[in-house]
Amino acid sequence: MMPLPRGLRIDRDLEEEQSLMNKARAHLDKDGREGIHASDLLNLRLAFFRRTKPSPLPDRLVNMFIVGQVAHAIIEVIKGSGGDYTTPDAGTKLFGELRYSPDFFNLRG
Repeated sequence: MMPLPRGLRIDRDLEEEQSLMNKARAHLDKDGREGIHASDLLNLRLAFFRRTKPSPLPDRLVNMFIVGQVAHAIIEVIKGSGGDYTTPDAGTKLFGELRYSPDFFNLRG
């Protein structure tokens, strides 16, 4: 760990951390999580409990999904989409009962 400069002190603000976590969770849940999502196929145990004992998205997954959206934003900037970053993927799609959001870029251009 890198030492802090002399005189600099950093204190955690647990209330602000929880506020940010709640806002991130609300952002991720804004489109709802009904039906089968592709992430359910990656973690069948989580998918099972999400249906049998619904609860808010765990903090660990909120952090993971938000970091994933940041990575998507960086890719959008690098590929030079021209304009503001608005979405981390190609949007939510349905295939039968399966809900998924593909990460699609046309790299032929």
